Amino acid sequence: MTTKTINGTGGNDTISVADNGADFDVTLNGNTTGPFADDTIIVNGSSGSDTVDLSALTSASGVISVTVSGGAGNDTLTGSTLDDTFLVSGGGEGSDVYDGGDGNDTIKAQSNGTFIQLAGNFGASNNIETITADGKANVTVLGDSASNTLDFTGITLNGVVVDGGSGNDVITGNADANTIRGGAGNDTLNGAGGDDTFLVSGGGEGSDVYDGGDGNDTIKAQSNGTFIQLAGNFGASNSIETITADGKANVTVLGDSASNTLDFTGITLNGVVVDGGSGNDVITGNAVDNTIRGGAGNDTLNGAGGDDTFLVSGGGEGSDVYNGGTGSDTIQAQSNGTFIQLAGNFGASNNIETITADGKANVTVLGDSGNNTLNFSGTTLTDVVVNGGSGNDTITGNSQINTLRGGEGADTIHGSAGNDALFGDGGNDTFTINGSGEGLDTINGGLGNDTWLGLGNHDTFNVISGLGNLTSVENINGGGGNDRILATAGDDILDFTNGPTLTSIEEINGGSGNDTITGNGGNNTIHGGAGDDALNGAAGNDTFTVNGSGEGLDTIDGGADNDTWLGLGNHDTFNVISGLGNLTDIENIDGGGGNDRILATAGDDILDFTNGPTLTSIEEINGGSGNDTITGNGGNNTIHGGAGDDALNGAAGDDTFTVNGSSEGLDTIDGGADNDTWLGLGNHDTFNVTSGLGNLTSVENIDGGGGNDRILATAGDDILDFTNGPTLTSIEEINGGSGNDNITGNGGNNTIHGGAGNDTLFGAAGDDTFTVNGSGEGLDTVNGGLDNDTWLGLGNHDTFNVISGLGNLTDIENIDGGGGNDRILATAGDDILDFTNGPTLTSIEEINGGNGNDNITGNGGNNTIHGGAGNDTLFGAAGDDTFTVNGSGEGLDTVNGGLGDDTWLGLGNHDTFNVTSGLGNLTDIENIDGGGGNDRILATADDDILDFTSGLTLTSIEEINGGSGNDTITVSNALATNYRGSAGNDTFVVTTSSAQSTILDFDDSGDDVINLSNFGLTLAQIQALSTTEGANVRIDLTSAAGSGDIILVGTTLASLDFTGSSDFIV
Repeated sequence: MTTKTINGTGGNDTISVADNGADFDVTLNGNTTGPFADDTIIVNGSSGSDTVDLSALTSASGVISVTVSGGAGNDTLTGSTLDDTFLVSGGGEGSDVYDGGDGNDTIKAQSNGTFIQLAGNFGASNNIETITADGKANVTVLGDSASNTLDFTGITLNGVVVDGGSGNDVITGNADANTIRGGAGNDTLNGAGGDDTFLVSGGGEGSDVYDGGDGNDTIKAQSNGTFIQLAGNFGASNSIETITADGKANVTVLGDSASNTLDFTGITLNGVVVDGGSGNDVITGNAVDNTIRGGAGNDTLNGAGGDDTFLVSGGGEGSDVYNGGTGSDTIQAQSNGTFIQLAGNFGASNNIETITADGKANVTVLGDSGNNTLNFSGTTLTDVVVNGGSGNDTITGNSQINTLRGGEGADTIHGSAGNDALFGDGGNDTFTINGSGEGLDTINGGLGNDTWLGLGNHDTFNVISGLGNLTSVENINGGGGNDRILATAGDDILDFTNGPTLTSIEEINGGSGNDTITGNGGNNTIHGGAGDDALNGAAGNDTFTVNGSGEGLDTIDGGADNDTWLGLGNHDTFNVISGLGNLTDIENIDGGGGNDRILATAGDDILDFTNGPTLTSIEEINGGSGNDTITGNGGNNTIHGGAGDDALNGAAGDDTFTVNGSSEGLDTIDGGADNDTWLGLGNHDTFNVTSGLGNLTSVENIDGGGGNDRILATAGDDILDFTNGPTLTSIEEINGGSGNDNITGNGGNNTIHGGAGNDTLFGAAGDDTFTVNGSGEGLDTVNGGLDNDTWLGLGNHDTFNVISGLGNLTDIENIDGGGGNDRILATAGDDILDFTNGPTLTSIEEINGGNGNDNITGNGGNNTIHGGAGNDTLFGAAGDDTFTVNGSGEGLDTVNGGLGDDTWLGLGNHDTFNVTSGLGNLTDIENIDGGGGNDRILATADDDILDFTSGLTLTSIEEINGGSGNDTITVSNALATNYRGSAGNDTFVVTTSSAQSTILDFDDSGDDVINLSNFGLTLAQIQALSTTEGANVRIDLTSAAGSGDIILVGTTLASLDFTGSSDFIV
C-alpha cells in the first residue's frame, strides 16, 4: 500500500482518486488559505479494502463538495468537516465503516438493488445524517454477519429497507416511518417513532423481539411460507398494530420454545396463523377472525372476538385449554391421526362451536388423565371420536351422530340426540339418556359392569331387534318416572330372559311391526304396539298393554303368576280370535279409563268369558263380522255381535246388548239372569227380530237411544206382541217388514209400521202412530186401542188403504198424510166411506173410492173426493170441497157439494164430466173446472135438458155434449163456445147474452133446430144475417140484442131452411 499526498494549486480544481485495483489510502490535507479553494473532491475506492480519510478538510480549505465511493471491498470511509456524500452502487461493494465527520453527511445509493452494507455497529457515532435511495428501487441498508447494534435515531432514512443481516442484531429506527428487516439471527427490533414496517421472509430469520414504538406499526411477510418468529412474550407492550401476510400464503406467527404469553388483543392479524411453538404458551387473539395453533406444550388458547379457528396437527401438541370467546369458533385437525387434546373440563364456557376433522382420518378429541367433564352439547362434532382418556370422566354428546369413548376409568357417557356410537372401554361405565327424544344409540360397555341409565321422568331406551345395538351392557335402569324400552319399526325380537337386568322399566314396547317380546322373571309391562305381536311375560305379575284402536292381533302368554291385559287409552281395542285362542295364562282384562272393547276377528267366532279372564272396565265385547257366539260372565257385560247373525248370552248381571246402525244381522239374544237391555248406539238403529220375538230371551228392555230407531221383523208373516214386554224406550218404529204381520204394541206411545203385506196392527194403550210409506203397502187392519191414535203418512205420495165402512180401522182418531200428495183409497167394490164423525183428516189430498159404485161422505173440512170407476155417490158435507174426475172412463157420479164453495175438477187432459138431464146428479156444485187439456160435459143417452145459465160457473170446459137422445141445450155467453148435440133431434136455445158460439154437429137435414125466439127475428132477417165463411155458416147476431155470432160447422147456406121451421124457431 502506498500513501499519496495531493496538494492543490490555485484555481478551481477537481481532484479525482480512481480505483487502481489494490488497497490504498487517501489522505487529503488542506489549510484555511488552501490550495484547494473552490475545489471538488471525488474519491473512488479500489476493489480492495480502502481507507479514505478526509477529516483534515475544512471549510477553510476552499473545497466546495466531497464525494466518496468506497468501491468494492470492506472500506473505512471518514468524511470531512463539510457535507460529505458517500456513494454506494449494486450489491458487491463490501461492508463499510462510515464516519461522516462534521457537516450534514449522506450515504446515497447509485443504482436499483443497491445494498448499503454496514460493518459492525452503526449509530450516532458514525456521524451520518441521511441514508437515501435517491429515487432508486430496492435499496437495502444491510448489517454484516456479526451481532450488531444498528441505531438510526436521528438519522434520516429515505426509501431504504434496513436489514440487520445475519447475527443477533439490535436495530432501532428513527422517528419517521421505517422499513426494517431483522434478517437471520435473533434480533431486537425497535421502530421508534413513525409508522414502521418490519419485514420477514422465509423460515430462517430467527426469533425476534419487536417494539414498534410510536405510530401505526406493522410486521409484514415477504414470501410464501414465512415464519414470523417471536422471541419471548408478545403483546401490547410490543407496540405492533398489525401483523400481515400481505397476500402471501402459509404465513405463520411463531412463538419460540419457551413458555410465553402471546396476546394479540388490539393487534390486527391479516392472513396469518398464530403458532405458539413449543412451550406451555398463553395465546390470546383479537376481536376478529383468528387462526391459532398452540403447538407443542400444554397451551392456553383464547380466540377473543371473531370466528376463530384453532389448528391441531399430529399427536404431540399437548393438552390445551381453549376459549373461543365470542363468535363461531372451531378447533380443526390438520392431519390424519390428529389428537385434539383437551386439558381439564370442556363445555359451554369454552365457547367452541365446532370441532372438526376437516376431512382428515382418525381424528380423536382426547381428554387428559384427570376426572373431567366433557360436555359437547353446544358443540358440533364433525368426523371426530371423543375419548375421555384415563380418569372417571363425564362425557356428553350433542344432537348429531357422535362417537364417544370413555377410555379407562368409570365413565358416564350421554350421547344426547342422534344415533350415537358409545364405548365404555375399561371400568364400570354408565350410559345415560334423558327423555324420549334421543336417538338409536349403539352401546358397547366394554370391560366392567356397565349400566344404561335414564335421567328423566319419561325416558325411552331405543333398541333394535335382538338387542343388537347393545354389547356388554349388564343393566338397564329407568330411574324415576315412567320409562320404557322401545324397539324400532319392523319385526323385532326382544328377549330379556338372560339379561340385561331391568330396573324401574315401566314398559317394554315393540313399536310397529310383528314383534316377539319375552320378559324376564320380574313384573314386566309389555306393549306390542302396532302389528301382530307375540308377547311372553315369563314369570312374574306381568301387564300387557294396548293403547287405542289401531294395534294388531297379538298372541299373549302371561306365563306364571297373575297377569293382566291393560288398556292405556280412552278408546282401547283388545283384539282376540275365536275361543280366545290368542290368550294363554291371562287372568285379567282391564280396559282402564274411557270406552274400551274386546273385538273378535272377522269370521264366526266363539267368545266365552264364563271362566275368565276377569273383565274390568270393559265397555263392550264385540264379535266383529261373522256369525259369532258370545257368552259373558257374571258381571254387567256389554255385548255387540256386529255384522252377522250372532248368538249372544249375557249370563248373570245387568247386561247390555248393542246394535249400531241398520246393517247388522239377526241376532239371538239371551240376557240371562237380572235386568238386561238391547240398546241402540247409532242414530238410525235397526233391532232385527223374528216372529213371536223368538230370538229374544230374558231381555227386559229395548232402548233405541238417540236418533230414529226401529224394531224390524223378518220377511214373512210375523207376530210381534209387546204387551208383556220388553219395555220399549226411544223406539221410533215397530216395523213388521214384508208379509202379513200381526203387531201389538204396549201401553206406551208406539209407532207401528206394518210394511208390505196385509197387516194387523194393535196399538193398545197410549197415543199410538201407525205409518204408511208410499203407495205399495197392503191393506192393514189398524186398531189404535185406547187414547188418541193416528195413521200417518211418511212419504210424498202415501196411500191409506181402507175397506167399506172404514171397517179396517178401529179407534183411529186421526189420519195425517204428512208431506206430499197423499190419498185414502178404498178397495175395489161398492164401498161406503163416511168421515162425518171421524177420523180427523189432515194433509189428505184425496179420498178415492177406487173401482165400484162407492158412497163417500167427507167431513166438515175441505175435502177432495174422487169416486173412481163406477157410478159413485159423493157428498162433501161442509167445507169448500173438490170432486175430481180423471179421464173419460169414469162413471155417472151423483155429486153433492154440501155447504161451502164446491168444485167438480178435471185432473186429466181429456176429462169427461157425466151429467143427467137438468143436471139432476149435481147438488150444491158451484164450479165445474176442466183443468188442463180438452174437457167436456157429457149428458146421458136420454132426452136431456142442459141449461147452465143460472148459478154454475164453467171453467176450461171445451165442449158441452148432449149425448144421444133429443136434447135441449141452452147456448149462453157464460158457457163453453163449443156445443155438440150428438145423435138425436137436438134443440140449441140461444140466449141474448151469448157470445160467439160454435155448434159442432148441426144436423141441417131437419133433425136439429136452433131456437132464436129470444131475438124477435123473422126467418128472412135470420137469412140476411147469415153468411158463408169457408165451410161454415156464420149467423151474425151482434146487432140483435148485443148477442154474438153462431157458427154452424160444416153447414152451407143452401142447406138451411129459411122458409119453414125445420132449422130455426123464431
